[in-house]
Amino acid sequence: MKNYILILVFPFLIHLTSCKKFDKKTQFEITIDKEVEIPSLVGVNLPFNIPTTSINTEVNQQLEIKDKKKKKIEYIELRELQLSILSPSNKNFNFLKGVDIYISAENLPEILIAKDHDIKNSNAKIINIPPVENLDLTEYIKKDVIDLRVTVTTDETILQKVKINVANTFWIDAKILGI
Repeated sequence: MKNYILILVFPFLIHLTSCKKFDKKTQFEITIDKEVEIPSLVGVNLPFNIPTTSINTEVNQQLEIKDKKKKKIEYIELRELQLSILSPSNKNFNFLKGVDIYISAENLPEILIAKDHDIKNSNAKIINIPPVENLDLTEYIKKDVIDLRVTVTTDETILQKVKINVANTFWIDAKILGI
């Protein structure tokens, strides 16, 4: 009887461990960076859209490095969105009260991908903005070009322009061999 149970359980255990190894080969992250600039004299407590330009996703290039193709992508979600101050060097995010970040692409609607409306004054030069959970961004990131729109609300007047890097880390799950 014990041998019979082992015969049934052993293949199941092998299947579980091989699936995890397989997942590591089909799941990976890519980061897309965008620099934005908050102009000086932005009003206090008023949402302000930061002008941005389109971003070339370079997904094809990053997928080729990982030996994958766009058509094999099953699911993409935003795992992390990090803002970091590039200049001026003495600036921190104490001026920032809230931020909303939206994504859009050709023939796709604009959607909110990350937000924080309660940013604390912590003298930080790098902050993480919580992404919207369980948001499938596959069709957006598969596009060659995406647009990010950043809206900020400040709680103090900005006297000089602030340059910020927006680093988006996307988690990708791709199929291999049609599985």
